[in-house]
Amino acid sequence: MEQVTYDFSMGSGLSVQKILNLIQVTSLFDSDVYIIKNEKAYNLKSVLGVMNLFFTTNRNQTFTVSIKGEDAEYALKEITRFIHYHQ
Repeated sequence: MEQVTYDFSMGSGLSVQKILNLIQVTSLFDSDVYIIKNEKAYNLKSVLGVMNLFFTTNRNQTFTVSIKGEDAEYALKEITRFIHYHQ
């Protein structure tokens, strides 16, 4: 089982639709996908957790995405692509 991490910041923030799209992207993978802020992990496949995180976040904060599972590398590639496209 593979684990990868990726640090990023959201310059312009995410709209509700973009957050839902991000959740949809992460749900395509078997791997566990978490976003970490201030040492607290949020399941990126959970609408409530992710909405709570992004609505209480200021712009330009740094996050860590942690992915663990068989398809972790591919999941990281797709999630990174999504984040870069929507910044």
